[in-house]
Amino acid sequence: MKRRMMAALIVGIVVMFTLAVWLWAAANLDDRNCCSQQWIDSAPDAATRALRNESRASRVSEAERFERKCRVAALSCLAGAAGLSVVYFWRRRREVILATK
Repeated sequence: MKRRMMAALIVGIVVMFTLAVWLWAAANLDDRNCCSQQWIDSAPDAATRALRNESRASRVSEAERFERKCRVAALSCLAGAAGLSVVYFWRRRREVILATK
């Protein structure tokens, strides 16, 4: 039973850490330059330019929101992995102390 619980803690640590790395990478891979300024400037008239500018602004703010959510989720997973690591080392230390008695 103890071995199974220790193995579950290790698996939990690895999964949480991997998920944190994956979410952090997803936040970095988001394309914030979907609509370049050159695309906006190439508009034939002022109405099209305004529409393109508005579209670009909404896309950039949406990308920033996504990045922030991914980073918060990654940090939460990292905190979970750290918590499981603390529990693992406490349990391990307790087993070593009980084994020496």
